[in-house]
Amino acid sequence: MISDVEIAQLSQAINLRLSYYETISFANILAESSIRYPTAEYLERRLSYNNIILEYANPIFKRRRCDLYVERERKETIFEFKYVRDTSAAMFQDYFDDILRLHYLHADGIQALFVVCGGPVNFNSQFRSIKKRTAVLAGKKGSASGPFSKVLSFSTANPVKTIDTKKHQSNYNEFCKLYEFKDATKSHPGAMIIQTRLIKLIHELGQQSVGIWEVL
Repeated sequence: MISDVEIAQLSQAINLRLSYYETISFANILAESSIRYPTAEYLERRLSYNNIILEYANPIFKRRRCDLYVERERKETIFEFKYVRDTSAAMFQDYFDDILRLHYLHADGIQALFVVCGGPVNFNSQFRSIKKRTAVLAGKKGSASGPFSKVLSFSTANPVKTIDTKKHQSNYNEFCKLYEFKDATKSHPGAMIIQTRLIKLIHELGQQSVGIWEVL
């Protein structure tokens, strides 16, 4: 299991790597792979993980793969990565699906981490849904308001967000349909107590933003 301190250090490493890419004019090609490979490299070289698998076969959803799997001393961790470019109903569903998949992995005893990165303006104005331009450009002011704030906390003072699946019933139904997954709300109601916990959020002016959440 990766500790909160190690995750905070990892977020700094991701931030530096993505900001470097942006500085040398690679910002237009930044994507999930731009996060995945630096994360794997950091875990191997700095945290001494030697069992690292990219595109790992999901042990629950058999026709799906996880972005990154790591294991140390029989403690397993799975990552899912997102890079923010725009927001839409389809994008929210995509993020919601990742969170649900990670939730079921956590229920199976695996540490589940959700990593979201993006340029500071897109991250704040579209992902966090901060509307004031001054707050967006400053990167530090303003409170999150959009649909993602209903499933992810952006506050270190209140890092845990409990997801009410009844308020996202259409998203949950779409998830079950897409993954041919039997509705768990009737047979295993406890399994639908979904929480996310913010571990580290970096959103400084002029730098790539990084958020890492644990899905519970």
